[in-house]
Amino acid sequence: MTRKFTPTTATVDTIPARIVWAAVDHDAELPCDITAPGPQDGVKLVLWFKDSTGIPLYSLDSRSGVAISAAQHSTIASDLGQRLFFSLGTTPKEARLQIRNIKPSDGGVYRCRVDYFNSPTRNYRVNLTLVEKKR
Repeated sequence: MTRKFTPTTATVDTIPARIVWAAVDHDAELPCDITAPGPQDGVKLVLWFKDSTGIPLYSLDSRSGVAISAAQHSTIASDLGQRLFFSLGTTPKEARLQIRNIKPSDGGVYRCRVDYFNSPTRNYRVNLTLVEKKR
């Protein structure tokens, strides 16, 4: 029997990773669909992690009940943290983490965790794969 993976039924390690290609010194956008499962629900918290690190690189916090568009943005105090911004896009499906000025150390697997007020948490994985410029 083949099991269908969904962001709510798969374990974090078994979620297939979407591949995003980027070049060093350029920008990248890592997608994260934050669409609420139902009309009576909303996003409570969005967290981004890199590789197996348990501390979020980036968070978008609307636990106080404010609209997600007015939620508080926070990043880790590091070079990478200073180059991150979460963009909501024009629809929740277009939400994405933007990384400016990609460095060689930025490559790896990122995880977007979306917590909702009334629905189970969803997780998405994105493999940021770096390519070298031709010389």
